[in-house]
Amino acid sequence: MRTITFLNPFKRSLWTGGIKTTLYHAELLHQNGFPVRIFQPDGIPDAAPDSTKPLFISELNIPNNDITIFPECLNDFLRDWIEMPEIQNKYIFCQNQYYFYAYNISTRDLERFGVKGLLCPSEFSKKSLVNVLGINPDFIHVVPCVVDREMFKSHMIKRNQIVTASRKWRGMEGIPSYSFLLRSMLHLKYPELSDIPWIMLEHQPQQLVAEAMNASTVFLSLSRLESLGLTPLEAMSARCLVVGYHGAGGLEYATPQNGFWFSPEQQEEVVDALALALNGLPAQNPVLTKMLDAGEYTASQFNVQAATTALIETYRAFCHH
Repeated sequence: MRTITFLNPFKRSLWTGGIKTTLYHAELLHQNGFPVRIFQPDGIPDAAPDSTKPLFISELNIPNNDITIFPECLNDFLRDWIEMPEIQNKYIFCQNQYYFYAYNISTRDLERFGVKGLLCPSEFSKKSLVNVLGINPDFIHVVPCVVDREMFKSHMIKRNQIVTASRKWRGMEGIPSYSFLLRSMLHLKYPELSDIPWIMLEHQPQQLVAEAMNASTVFLSLSRLESLGLTPLEAMSARCLVVGYHGAGGLEYATPQNGFWFSPEQQEEVVDALALALNGLPAQNPVLTKMLDAGEYTASQFNVQAATTALIETYRAFCHH
């Protein structure tokens, strides 16, 4: 069977949802009998799970028949590598189509590079790639993300507080930042909620993120330009009531039944929904309880079994391509 090599050329100190997903997919494939390795020249990521560490390599020689998985950020040496005819079985794991568009890669470029397929995390992302690039839908394979239900699960006793995550796009916070703006608006319109704690999840390891979500009642979603949006799903799994932006990709799962979802222009609506959640959850408002149940069910659909089935089918097809 062909060896699958994931290219992960990032600093070992960097830990993102994309890196987490790459490692998780590599581990699932390895557990199911696929030869897998992860190329990271800077060394094993500091936050990598112990179970993935044996898969890492820091030097690379790619045999002609190997399967090579490129990230969507095709810059520096990756751009040179994807143009090399010596690397024959090239695929791109496009975890965020908006990142991919920023590199101005056309369908003609993909053909010239010899790329045999794209992978993406959602039907929303696939539809966007088809519409923008004019790619044949059969060229794109959806491999879903996984919510760790053992890590992200509710405490029996939650503190009435807001937990939120900063954005990954440079400059996305704006002037002022969205979190600061929404917090200020909430305090101005609902001064009785000024003492509600806000927990900022900036550059935190996954375990601390999970602990904060598990102990909190409300997650403020600041999702923007997403292909899916894993963090709100993790918050749903932790039985946080999600309030905020769907981030476009969140439309894959966002409904009026499982959260209060808005566009980034609806700041006042977000503030009103935050107040409704913060006032209603301690009183066990039955409508909000049903919303929590719906959110938890939504998160449960992004499970290991579904991801494993899709991965095995997809990579088995790659191996016989």
